[in-house]
Amino acid sequence: MRVYIITGEASGDWYGAQIIKSLKAKDVHCDVRYWGGDAMLSESPHIVKHIRDTAYMGFIEVVKNLRKIRANINLCKTDIKAFDPDIILFIDYPGFNLRIAEWAKSQDYHTVWYISPKVWAWKESRVQKMKQAIDHLFVIFPFEVQYFSKFGVKATYLGNPLAYRIQKYRIDNPVKKDAIILMPGSRTQELKRHLSLMYDYATSCQSEQFILPLAQGFTPAKVRSLCNQEIPSNIMFTSDSWAALNRAKSGVIASGTATLEAMLFEVPQVVIYKANPISYQIAKRLVKIQYISLVNILANRPVITELIQNDATLPNLKHEMNNIENNHIQITNDYREITSTLATDSQPFDALVSRIYELYRT
Repeated sequence: MRVYIITGEASGDWYGAQIIKSLKAKDVHCDVRYWGGDAMLSESPHIVKHIRDTAYMGFIEVVKNLRKIRANINLCKTDIKAFDPDIILFIDYPGFNLRIAEWAKSQDYHTVWYISPKVWAWKESRVQKMKQAIDHLFVIFPFEVQYFSKFGVKATYLGNPLAYRIQKYRIDNPVKKDAIILMPGSRTQELKRHLSLMYDYATSCQSEQFILPLAQGFTPAKVRSLCNQEIPSNIMFTSDSWAALNRAKSGVIASGTATLEAMLFEVPQVVIYKANPISYQIAKRLVKIQYISLVNILANRPVITELIQNDATLPNLKHEMNNIENNHIQITNDYREITSTLATDSQPFDALVSRIYELYRT
């Protein structure tokens, strides 16, 4: 079977790598071609475009790069035609993937989507496009099945892959929790907006050890160039974010998948996020949900503190990080309650690949 996979971000690259691994385990003759990153490259050499050339975030950034995005869309369509896949698998990355999915369905390709766009948060109008363009949707949060069923979208929950993998990782790697983790995000724009606050916080806590995992494609030298500020001596860089989370006793985390990872590692956290001011004002008017962190969204209540835009200041951050010490037990109990809804005993990627093969045969 020929499978074409498209993702455009670091988190999708990790998922894509696991899917390729499961595809090869099920069928050694499976032919895979993809848009992804280094994780997927470690499983297959057949890459079309690297995520470092496709990850654009926010309204302003997208507008600035419209020419490149259009060129990528045209390249993708041409490459799909040349490869002629049996299945096209879309992983998140909705702005780009929905356009390709609509076109692909018009060309009678089988289409499958893994990790739904957060349409329950904003841009609900995308649901109708998904209904027309996607044969089957595989979601990673249980509540999404009921949500999509209201619109007649075929959706299946096969377990949350992060919950499964992190549970095993923690069992195999017990460590002492003795540091504070700083996770500014995986994109250049996020690092530029969050590093200064994180550096200030580390400077104000000289007795503490801080760990800052570097996202794919970043080096300490590159990170230094993004912030016109001296790096505090008590910050240690690492390329292993899970080892850092496993060691962390608390954390300052930029909103995104990392907040879910921190919860699964039972790291009490304060979530921060600063966006381009214009992008933020636009998003504020469009977003339908009350929270931005996945932890609070899943709980549907404020389990952890979110410091957004102008609220993300050093005094506020210090105050909320101090509160974590007093609320550690409650936060941990809340984390475990949420995690219990995500747990699965089976390998989600193997289950996904099996279902994809079933769909192709029918």
